[in-house]
Amino acid sequence: MKTSINSHIKQFLESRADNHERRLRLLVFLISICMFIIGVPLHIFGFIGVDNGYTQALSAGFWLTCVIILALYLKKKLSLIRAIGTFALLAQITESLRIVYLTLTTPPGYEAAIVLNQVIALTIVIYEVIAFIRIIPVVTTLINLPALYFAFFHDSHAVSLQLVVIFTFVEIFTCIMGDIIQRNIHSMQRENTDYMATQNGILKAFHMNKSELVAYIQLCRANGNDQQTVNHFFEQLDEQSEANLIKAVELRKTEQQTEREQFARYFPQLTPTELEVCRLVAKGRTLNEIARITNKNANNISSVRIHIRKKLGLMSGEDLRTALLTAMD
Repeated sequence: MKTSINSHIKQFLESRADNHERRLRLLVFLISICMFIIGVPLHIFGFIGVDNGYTQALSAGFWLTCVIILALYLKKKLSLIRAIGTFALLAQITESLRIVYLTLTTPPGYEAAIVLNQVIALTIVIYEVIAFIRIIPVVTTLINLPALYFAFFHDSHAVSLQLVVIFTFVEIFTCIMGDIIQRNIHSMQRENTDYMATQNGILKAFHMNKSELVAYIQLCRANGNDQQTVNHFFEQLDEQSEANLIKAVELRKTEQQTEREQFARYFPQLTPTELEVCRLVAKGRTLNEIARITNKNANNISSVRIHIRKKLGLMSGEDLRTALLTAMD
């Protein structure tokens, strides 16, 4: 049963959002709006808050608005961003109106009710930040704080100075933190999108799936001819991929053999190993790269380079790559 529910939730989220950021935003929206749809009736029927006809009517209107917003979103008449923005603005306006009304009418228990509404207002800002919505957290903060200041300056008993300072600092720095987090999340999302595009491009170019690509990378990074790694790689390939790879390797081997023969014509005094090092030097490969490609250690390649320079009669200040390219030009 639990697995079935989780599966339905996952399918719903994936059908409505195409990446992790949007799915998180959708989850935050659903949780927050459902919290208000379930929680607001507790005030309407007098279980929490001040038992006052005006504030209860305000809650009833807001509850109906929440239901409409959720219904419009589920029917795809309202985008997720607009749904969250509309819901957040109406929620914050409702909380601010309650604070102002309670300050002006001072019903029994209004001090605790003002603090309760301010906590809800702060929660709304936090939800917006978690949902990675830009601008709206700042707007809702600018809606809420004037109501809080009005309560403090109009009636010093309504809310203490300490609470005003605390709520002000928390809301402002929550907005700042939200902006920083959002910028980093967007940057990460772009990097992830670029990575996925690159990966899909590579897979498409080589006609590979992900497991084939991983096996290919492992093979490329393996030291020497590790038979186990080679076997694992070919086990991941289908017949078409294997045929394509073999054809590409044969073409590449032919090209490299042509290059070796060209170097041999220009430098007949060099050994096959020295010719191969010359070919790689001419391509701009570094000492360590040549060592990895030829499966030799860097000291050995360094010695080969010294022998090449002696045979070509190069002075200490002359660049080997430049000399090779000049001689073959």
